[in-house]
This record gives sequence, structure tokens and C-alpha cells, in this order.
Amino acid sequence: MHRQIVRRDLLRLGAAGAAGALVVPTVARAQKPAPAPQGDDIGYVQWGVTAELLSVAFWQRALDDGDFSKRAQRRLREARDNDADHLKRLVAVLGEDAPAEGDFEVVLPDAAFKTRARILAFGKQIEEHVTAVYLDGVARTTDQETRALLGRLLVADTGHLALLRNLAGEPVADTGLRTSMRVETAGTWIDTYLRTP
Repeated sequence: MHRQIVRRDLLRLGAAGAAGALVVPTVARAQKPAPAPQGDDIGYVQWGVTAELLSVAFWQRALDDGDFSKRAQRRLREARDNDADHLKRLVAVLGEDAPAEGDFEVVLPDAAFKTRARILAFGKQIEEHVTAVYLDGVARTTDQETRALLGRLLVADTGHLALLRNLAGEPVADTGLRTSMRVETAGTWIDTYLRTP
């Protein structure tokens, strides 16, 4: 036997479901435990702090030195602000173990900012490293909440990589699956942009 569903009832059910969906995440969010990285997990969070500092510096320099449209500038500012928020989240996870302001200085190469094409290429290089390490962290961390945080950061930074590809006139999507990168390898790379005062 077929049951007839009246549009009015369907809309009422949809509204009730939407209202319920608004209530449930609020309750779930209030009970969600904070990331508590254990052992090697801490290395991913520490590397993330350094990577987000590098990213924020890159976005700001791209805005300062690049020749971008107003729309592109808005998107670059949003990416910078996103990464500044990521930085705050990661620092909060580390607490007292977080690098302090002044522990090191981010030094960006002038040559990478000579042209729009170079800016975008350098930005893609940064985001490719960041996403590769976060992907590795998602696979290897033992603390579930740390893994979830790295996963959310991975999604956000993949969006930043897509933005840079779009601005460069390239296909936004990867041509294949991302390859992960160990923190040790990425640490050697990122150290080239850091100086101890």
C-alpha cells in the first residue's frame, strides 16, 4: 500500500528536523573533549604551529607585494585569517609547550614575491607541504581528538591550495591522491624559512 505524503507535511517534517539538527550539534559541541596529543602526536601539533606561522606570513606578504584583484585580495585575506585561527587552535592545544613569540622569525625569500606567478607557486609549495603533513598526522596520531583537529586543518588547507591553483589558472582539483609527508622531512624543509633571533 502506498502512503501519500502531502507537501505541507513534508515541509513541516523538514522544519522540525532542521530545528533538531540545530539543537543536537550544540549539545555535542559542549561535550566534545579537547585534543590531548600523546607521544609523537605532539610533533604534528608543534609542526602545525610553525607551518601556520609560515602560512600567515606568506598570505600577508602576498597581499602586500602581489598584484591581485579586489576579489582575489579578499580571498587571500580570508585564507590568512583562517590560518591565524588555525594557529590559535594549535597553540591552545600545546599550552605552555607552544613556541613563544620571539623563539624564531619567519624569513620569506624575496625572489618568491617578484611576480604573481612566483607568489602563487611559492604558496602552492607551502600548502602542499602543510596538507601532506596533516594527512600523515591523520593517519598516525593516536589521540582521536588530535586526529580530528588535524583532519579539519587538512580540509581547510586543501581549500587554500585550491584557491592558489584557481588564481594561477590551473585545475582546482588534484590529479590524484595526496601523498603524505613525515614531520621529520617537512621539518627540514620548513627550517629553511626560520631564523633564531
